[in-house]
Amino acid sequence: MAATRRGRRPVGQAEEPRPYDRLLYPWVLITAAILILLAGGFAVWRVAFNTTTRPEGLFDTTSVFHPAAGFPDPENPCMVVQRCLAASGRGDDRLAYGYLSEGLRSEVSIDRYEENNRGNRHLFERVRAYRFPSFEPDGTAASVTGHIDYTTGGSAEVRAEMAWQDGRWKIARITVIFQ
Repeated sequence: MAATRRGRRPVGQAEEPRPYDRLLYPWVLITAAILILLAGGFAVWRVAFNTTTRPEGLFDTTSVFHPAAGFPDPENPCMVVQRCLAASGRGDDRLAYGYLSEGLRSEVSIDRYEENNRGNRHLFERVRAYRFPSFEPDGTAASVTGHIDYTTGGSAEVRAEMAWQDGRWKIARITVIFQ
C-alpha cells in the first residue's frame, strides 16, 4: 500500500510496536505479580505468625463525657487519679507527686511519698485496667471512687478527694484498699 501524504499509514494497517513498547507490558505484569505475592505473604504472616497482642486500654475514659462537665473533659478528676496511679506504676514518683494538691504536699514530702510508693509497689504493678466511671463534683472539690483490676485477678478500691487548684484538679486525699 502506498503511504499517505504525511507519512502515516492508513488506519486499517498494523504497525510493528517499538522495542521498548514490547518490553513494557511484561515488566508491568511481573511487577504486579510480585506486589500481589508480597501483600499475600504479609497477610499470611500477620494472621499465622504475628503473636503480639495489643493490651486492653488501661484507662477508663467513660468519665470524659461526665454530664456535670458539660463538654468532654480529659482533665477531669477520674483521669487525674488514673494518671497519678499509672505514673506510680511506672516508678515515675516525681510525676505522680505533681498530681497532689498543695495541702497534701505540705503534709507529705517527696522523699516520704517515694518511700511509701516503694513499700506499696505491689498495688501499682500488674495493673490490667482502671475502672473510674464517674466523679461527684461539689464546687471546687470532687470525690472519686473506682477500682484497679490486676492481671492476677484481684482488685483494689480507690477513693480520692480532689481539690481545684491553679486551674486543674489535684488530689487532696487518696486511699487504695487492696481486696
